[in-house]
Amino acid sequence: LPDLFIWARPEIVAHDPVLLQKAAYLNIPAFVIRGAVYFAVWCALGFFLTRWSTEQDRNADAAPTRRLQTLSGPGLVLFGLTVTFSAIDWLMSLEPRWYSTIFGMIFMVSHGLLALTFVIGCAYFLARRAPLSRIIAPWVFQDLGNLLLAFVMLWAYMSFSQFLLIWVENLQHEIPWYLHRMSGGWAGIAVALIVLQFALPFVLLLSREVKRK
Repeated sequence: LPDLFIWARPEIVAHDPVLLQKAAYLNIPAFVIRGAVYFAVWCALGFFLTRWSTEQDRNADAAPTRRLQTLSGPGLVLFGLTVTFSAIDWLMSLEPRWYSTIFGMIFMVSHGLLALTFVIGCAYFLARRAPLSRIIAPWVFQDLGNLLLAFVMLWAYMSFSQFLLIWVENLQHEIPWYLHRMSGGWAGIAVALIVLQFALPFVLLLSREVKRK
């Protein structure tokens, strides 16, 4: 941890009033405990949702559906909280003097975008085989494509809005986050994200035929 996070180096924290104020939250024992909690919540949600979904497929009993509905509401709240705090712990704290109120939401949208992309890829290959071949039709992929387009635009909107606001304000404690990520090889990765995660998918997903196929 001290190799990655400056807040994990006591000799630096002792001389930094900002890091001293955050020491109650940004310390190694609390960091490890929170990480364990995040993974416990994610594994528990994944285990029960997958288990009950499998039961739902095997029989016509309504009980698994009710259990899925009962867990999914609170589970969505837990997911939002754990994703937000894990993003703060594992990424935002790389620059412990920097903060963003939309950072957690950007990661939730990113997770939704990635999950939806993965589901569409799986559905594409499984649609050729029974039993999904009898269920999945082109209009299903069109609906999934519309939802994917919405997530692409939402991710781009949030990411660019944060960048624009921070860049325009030009505040010394905020712009280093982007300055450090626009130099060296990271600049190329930033351009690749703009082109491959927004521009190209956006153009392709405007086509009805592309989405249906």
